[in-house]
This record gives sequence, C-alpha cells and structure tokens, in this order.
Amino acid sequence: MTLSTAPIADIAWAAGLFEGEGCIGYWSRKCSATLVTTDRDVLDRFVAVVGLGAIEKNPRLSRVGSFAKKPQWVWRASGFEDTQAIVAAFWRWLGRRRRDKCEDVLLAGRDKPVEGKYRGYVNKVRGICATGIHAATGTNVYTNPKSGRIFCVPCRARYMSERYQRLKAANVTG
Repeated sequence: MTLSTAPIADIAWAAGLFEGEGCIGYWSRKCSATLVTTDRDVLDRFVAVVGLGAIEKNPRLSRVGSFAKKPQWVWRASGFEDTQAIVAAFWRWLGRRRRDKCEDVLLAGRDKPVEGKYRGYVNKVRGICATGIHAATGTNVYTNPKSGRIFCVPCRARYMSERYQRLKAANVTG
C-alpha cells in the first residue's frame, strides 16, 4: 500500500498520528519527517499506509515510571520529494502550527535540493505525483516542453482549471 492507494480513512489516521507524535525538519541540508514511538505495531501500520521511509530502533530507551524501560522505534523519511509527498497527503488534517512548519521546511528544501536536480512535480523513483494522490505513469504524465517540469495529468488539469477561474474573476472585476 502507498499514499496513492491507501484508503482515505487510513491516511487520516496516519496524519493524526503524525500531527501528534511526528516531527518535520531540515537537518544536515536535507528535509526529513520523523515519528518516534514505543509501539512498534502502531509504527508498522503507519509505514504500511505511508509506504515511504524506514523504521529503525532508537538506541536511547524510553523510561516509563522508575522501573520499566521500553525500546523506542523511529520512522524516518528523508529527502525533499518523500517529505513533500507526506506533507501533501496529510495537509488537510494538519493543524495551523504544523502546516506553518511544513511550509518553512519545504521552502528550505526546495531552494537547496540535495538528491540531484528537482525536476518538477513527479517523484520519478516512486512514480507518484507530489500530492501523493495519483500514480504518475504512462499517459498520466505531462512534461512541459519549455521548462521540462513533469506533472501528473489530473493535478495539472485541476491547476489549469483553478488558474482559468482566477483569471476569469480578475477580468470580470478588473
């Protein structure tokens, strides 16, 4: 399962978990989304929904009370494209503070790409558009002949429709 094929209820659940327990930042010249928990089963479900990133055991232990210790598990997705896909999929369920942080991190990552030249709006490796909603394969991909940017056709159609409506409204009022 990936963000493009996961049921909307599962994406909403994952977004809620990320909103409460997750972290997004720009470290070591790279965008990164992280989630830390002591519940491995919850993290496994999160990874099954998101389909990005990797789980590793945190060497530090989480202290519960004064006697018990439980290991911490860390999920991390690094890189501009993976972080952007996660933010786009979770956007509608994120709070204002988290959205502001996501915008800051993605702007920093967009201006300083690390993993090669960022070519547009389709993650070529994973085959999904930047919104994380549509599979970007075959006839579902449009390449702008002037800029070389790659778009997923449904997202480009939505953008062009919204742009037309804005221009139409501006001409009527202006």
